[in-house]
Amino acid sequence: MSTIRAQAELAYDKNGSSYGKNPFSLGPCKQIAGTLFADSEIVSLLNNTTEKNMSLATCVSSGTVGKVTSYAVSSTAARRSRVLVWVCG
Repeated sequence: MSTIRAQAELAYDKNGSSYGKNPFSLGPCKQIAGTLFADSEIVSLLNNTTEKNMSLATCVSSGTVGKVTSYAVSSTAARRSRVLVWVCG
């Protein structure tokens, strides 16, 4: 999960100080165009965390169209009982 945080910061820089172009409503993680969670590297990392079922993780990002200022990802680690959470922005 810490690698997701690092990748999100790279996406933030690439997207003109925004975590994607559009906010992502709280819910199961999905690869939706224009959101932080469409980034192919973040998708790959979420799939690794959830044994290739990223919808087992919960995602959200907030802000306005063109200026997404924060995000959060939460997931129960595969084959572990602990919950991993990273919040940035």
